[in-house]
Amino acid sequence: EPFDDYRLLVLFCNLGMLAAALAFRGPLGARLALGALLVCNPIAVRSAWFGQNDAPSLLLLVLAFALASRRRFGWAAAVLGAAVLLKQFALVAAPFLALMIVRESGALGGAPAAAAGALTRRAALDALRGPTLAFLGVLAAGILPFFVVDPVAFYEDTVKYGAGTYRIVGYGLSAILLEAGIVEDREGAYPFALLALLTWVPLTVWLLLVQRRSPELWVGAAAFAVSILWLMFIGRTFNNYYLVWPMTGAVAAALMAVASQRAPDRPEPG
Repeated sequence: EPFDDYRLLVLFCNLGMLAAALAFRGPLGARLALGALLVCNPIAVRSAWFGQNDAPSLLLLVLAFALASRRRFGWAAAVLGAAVLLKQFALVAAPFLALMIVRESGALGGAPAAAAGALTRRAALDALRGPTLAFLGVLAAGILPFFVVDPVAFYEDTVKYGAGTYRIVGYGLSAILLEAGIVEDREGAYPFALLALLTWVPLTVWLLLVQRRSPELWVGAAAFAVSILWLMFIGRTFNNYYLVWPMTGAVAAALMAVASQRAPDRPEPG
């Protein structure tokens, strides 16, 4: 005591967001301001006080975007894998980070990300091979020891617990349907999987298409913010502190955007 208090780790990770913001390229003043927004916003401060476990994963998520923007693709994927281990919400960033890697890998032989359209399917797979192995390797290192020791306990403590424990609460679609009488019981079944399949999956695919067509790297982080906001809104539980996830994605997008404004000799689209 008091160093066994998990809130200390949350606090230090929250403070570490400033260092993660400084890991991006761009004007120092802009990075400091956006880093301060990550550290000092009321949701993050309140979460640190009450011990919400989002900050460690969010810190690694921001760092993963920073590493991707610096073309450290293997490290970016490994760090994202660690973020997923700490909070599964970070998994939503995986397809957007993967597309960033594919696009930026098109610059290996010449022009920056604008050459992504010329990548063949094989070249894209080659670009993703190393980062994918790093991502899966980190996940395996964190998951397999527990799964091997007791697969049933692993399933019950993760998948089953997360899917069946929480009652309908918060400010999202589930509470709206409950108040409207469409969902009868706060403790009962909620068609999250169907809603995600019909709305979130098409939205995410469209956002990936928008990201693919854009010459700007920051669009991927912004698309992640929109995707995870909708996923949380249609979820069974939508707590107010969940908003820190899309907000963090938006700030990461802003950090990439201010860097791209200073990038020299960026080719014009077309």
